[in-house]
Amino acid sequence: MEIDYDKLDNADKGLGISFIVTIFLANCLLIFRVIRKGGFFYTLKSLTVISLAIGDIFLAIFALVVRTELEFVAVNDLKLSCATGISYDVYMTFLIHSVYATGLIVLAIELSIRFRASSVAEKTPANIAKSVICSSFPWILSLVVVLPLVLSGRNSRLPNLCYVDSSSTRNQIALGISVILPALLAVLVCCVVMCRQWVPVYVETSTVALQALDHDQVQNQGTVLGVSQHYAVNSITGPSHYYGDHRAESSQLPGNTVSGSSHSSTPQAPEGQVFSIPTSQQPVQHYPVQQYPVQQYPEQQYPVQQYPLPPQIPPQYALPQQYTSVSNNAVTVQEQPQNISGPILSLLNRERKILCLISVIHFLCAVPTAVFTLGTTVDGYTDDSTATFLSHFFFWLSIFRSLITPIIFSYSVK
Repeated sequence: MEIDYDKLDNADKGLGISFIVTIFLANCLLIFRVIRKGGFFYTLKSLTVISLAIGDIFLAIFALVVRTELEFVAVNDLKLSCATGISYDVYMTFLIHSVYATGLIVLAIELSIRFRASSVAEKTPANIAKSVICSSFPWILSLVVVLPLVLSGRNSRLPNLCYVDSSSTRNQIALGISVILPALLAVLVCCVVMCRQWVPVYVETSTVALQALDHDQVQNQGTVLGVSQHYAVNSITGPSHYYGDHRAESSQLPGNTVSGSSHSSTPQAPEGQVFSIPTSQQPVQHYPVQQYPVQQYPEQQYPVQQYPLPPQIPPQYALPQQYTSVSNNAVTVQEQPQNISGPILSLLNRERKILCLISVIHFLCAVPTAVFTLGTTVDGYTDDSTATFLSHFFFWLSIFRSLITPIIFSYSVK
């Protein structure tokens, strides 16, 4: 199969320009959505996603721009320093893949820790420092591992070589350590987080519960929260009358109490004040409140017997009691667990699915290029038209990862 190299060069130019624009816009959109969500500077996940997006933007505006410029300008006419050529090649071949895979591992660990903690990140110096350190960890680790291997793997016989020599043994090791191994670990860690059984977390919180007192409890206690069920009436003129407390048939308990203290059925009081009570009362069980309202008992049926009242106690009336679940509520404070396995667990499940999907996409896009590059160094390799087509295909496939993963991350940001 013969390849038209002119068409291949035109395709590379078109793909280069298209990926520069789309990768830049997609990652800028991702950063904008994360910042608009708020709290990105002290949230580990948000700052790590922004860090990875900045890495993809740098790939577009630096590495791809240099490569596309090489497609448009002849090598002899291009005024490009050797350091710039090596930098863009190292970044595009080794560094960006290592940074992204390590960042996915950091996000997977952060997701697991965030679920166990079940708390919202607050703006504290500790959270800010933790977010900055963890988000920069992929860059620091990749620079420490990749740069020494690549710089030491330069061909000493060709000191002016302005690109990475893939035939060097150290560069082959660098491909395995910086591209293949991190991609495998990212898929493994994300799959473990994906397949892990999420146990609902219970949080002990103080809640206020309203407990309705039943009919017998109200009769036994007579008060709710220490408030007497008698009502003082000071504006009534004329003789004061005390109406009997008609109870339910099942009640055989004493009358109501005031502020928790009990009194006898015949109150004693000093002279000077009087109140009236009935001398004869019908059996309590014969007059339920619902059937015999107070208004049905004429005053003349109750002969008045005068008793002096103490000056500090005003005349009181025992009004008919209506036992409802609203008027007889006691407030108690108790500790009860709250289950967060509702919408929070659903959101975490969605995040880990997206993270696992991105790790698989990264593996499928980055690893084939590294494997193919390593395959070109074996004995018996021939650079034919098929190999040329595969090298271009795998290269643009690795660049495609910088476009598709920010779009998926943007979809996951709510």
